[in-house]
Amino acid sequence: MTHTETLYLLMRDFTDERRKNRETYMNRKAALHDYQGSKGYTEELAAARKKRDDADNAARAKTAKAINEVFQGMRANVGAIKASAPTDEQIRLLQVAKMLDHPSRGTLDSIANGLGGNALALAALSDIAKEAWKDNPDMVRHWNVSYSHMANAEMGAEEGYKLLRTLEQSCEKIIQANGANMVRERNAGIHERIHGGTHDPDDLPQEEPYTSNRDFYRRTLGLDENGYIQFAVAVNGKSE
Repeated sequence: MTHTETLYLLMRDFTDERRKNRETYMNRKAALHDYQGSKGYTEELAAARKKRDDADNAARAKTAKAINEVFQGMRANVGAIKASAPTDEQIRLLQVAKMLDHPSRGTLDSIANGLGGNALALAALSDIAKEAWKDNPDMVRHWNVSYSHMANAEMGAEEGYKLLRTLEQSCEKIIQANGANMVRERNAGIHERIHGGTHDPDDLPQEEPYTSNRDFYRRTLGLDENGYIQFAVAVNGKSE
């Protein structure tokens, strides 16, 4: 199983467990509703809340340890990233492009098609194209976008590390927020200031469950399909 799949499953299971803990607590709270105002109600509700929080805390500790191991593997793979060097034939095509006084868009696109999706070769061709067409902003934008989309799913180490840091922060936020009393109390306070009156923080809406691997990375990193594929190759060390 890949690192991206393992991390998704760990975070999915954590949020599912947190949701089940909350449901158990809310069912107990509903069962005690008729006894509100009594000493027994207060004591039983406090015991139910403690049981829920203890279960949440255990899940948070277990998940934090497990994902830390996954992130170590991800960082190791990002650190091993090496860009694929252009082949001799690709280098010759780049030399031809550079020799042309003012290559047409059709000529440049034809050369790009012959570069086999090599990211470094396409980046070099993009520089050649932008220099040749520097007086035409629309064409410069074309080279920036078009050739980057033609590149194979490769991600540099710097970008990979940046996304990893963001992902670690997102996961930590999810783990610490779910089941943390201070977060529930803060959210209840925000709700009260906006809507007025008091509001039980346990009744606040919970985060929607993750529906898939892609859904998790879209919501934590904002990655579309192409972005996810590049990130997955970088942190897994291989395609999924």
